[in-house]
Amino acid sequence: MAGSRIHKLGTIFTRVEGLLKAGGMTERPLWYDVYAAFPPIQEPDYYRKAPVAPVRNICYPEDTIRARFGREFGQGPVAENLLNPAQTSLCQRFVERYQELSRQRPELSEDAVYEAVKEDFSTELSSGTGRAAHNSRRPAPP
Repeated sequence: MAGSRIHKLGTIFTRVEGLLKAGGMTERPLWYDVYAAFPPIQEPDYYRKAPVAPVRNICYPEDTIRARFGREFGQGPVAENLLNPAQTSLCQRFVERYQELSRQRPELSEDAVYEAVKEDFSTELSSGTGRAAHNSRRPAPP
């Protein structure tokens, strides 16, 4: 069965408008009146090419800390409840502690702050949430 190519010729608005005038549809869709009152500046067209806009690289200062933490300790097997805002991941707590310590002691280098925070979190990191604790079950990603 051959498919219809009508979607290339008109917009959904013009097709619904034609159906309403011809009696093919009795009820107007909810969006119809809004579209009629506020039509787009440039009418949608199947053949118009999308503008080529470069994707901006959005990088926050804590992203480097998260990346280093992930390389060193992995994500761990713990499933996190994203619906509970009071529960934060180990990585998030690590980043927050890193930022707090770097504000308190600006004379320390990034590596020194990272090692100090790593020492603070040594019990949590060695309690089975890090990659090193799970190497026996699965190999670490490259």
